[in-house]
Amino acid sequence: MGTKEKAFFGRLLSFFPLDLDSSPRLSRAENPALADAEALLKDSLREHNLDLAGWVRLHLAEGEALRSTRSGWRLTLEGDSADRLLQVLNGLRVGAWSMLGCPEKIDDESLSERPGDVPLFAIMTLAGQFEMVLLHALNNSTSPGPEPESSEQA
Repeated sequence: MGTKEKAFFGRLLSFFPLDLDSSPRLSRAENPALADAEALLKDSLREHNLDLAGWVRLHLAEGEALRSTRSGWRLTLEGDSADRLLQVLNGLRVGAWSMLGCPEKIDDESLSERPGDVPLFAIMTLAGQFEMVLLHALNNSTSPGPEPESSEQA
């Protein structure tokens, strides 16, 4: 990745976890019978996100996962690091989407018009872009985007 992408990546990761005290819901409707399960889920997610935040600080922000090369920066992930990074990026993307009010149309220009929503829109968009690039890299694809159709007949 280039110097600008590295800067965006680092800044994006600094927002994780986006909302530690969010209250996940198990049902769209208010259901008092689920209160204990939702409290347990909230506590488990909080602990998991704190663990991931520590991992980000140790391995990405201060660690050696990002190394300078002649052409930019190389991100090296070993073991379950790719899965952890995907969890972080997805947490940022979904967290920002949730804080924006769970819009059905995520490409709607109105999401980037209200000053308070612009940072959340940027986090959601950047996290999605980095997720896509990482998934393509994990699948040994040479470039993000749809695979070209083969011209060979089966």
